[in-house]
Amino acid sequence: MKFLEPNQISLYCIFKNLYLKSKAKDDKILLKYFWKMNSYNINEDHLDKPLISFIIASYNVSESLERCLKSIIEQSLENFEVLIINDKSTDNTLEIAQSFAKKDKKNRIKVISHLRNRGLAAVRNTGFLASRGKYIWHIDGDDYLGYKHAVKFISQIFVK
Repeated sequence: MKFLEPNQISLYCIFKNLYLKSKAKDDKILLKYFWKMNSYNINEDHLDKPLISFIIASYNVSESLERCLKSIIEQSLENFEVLIINDKSTDNTLEIAQSFAKKDKKNRIKVISHLRNRGLAAVRNTGFLASRGKYIWHIDGDDYLGYKHAVKFISQIFVK
């Protein structure tokens, strides 16, 4: 797994936006090459924009992160991505996040890890820069969504 610092994420987001806005085939080939060079898996599924990006701030939340992730994955709405931003946890938070990312067959879960502890504001900024969703939902690693259809109902309000 490759760890990114915020300046790399910013560059990734710039190229991602150029790719999505580009109409020239050669530009898209060049930008796909950039992503492959940076260990990003690009396929047609990856280019579909999710409706919601869940940004999970995680710092030493190994006891509750699994419950948080399960509550998001079990939502009735499936058009979402989950960005777990690990802020240099000292427990096994990172391992739990990586195991969920590997298990997700739809490749909706991404793990980004800071190389040093930078605080909640930096975690949220990192998640915001890496997000692809139309809407952003910040959630802490020790929180969870208690209702299976919560995201679907809330998204219907915004989509209309």
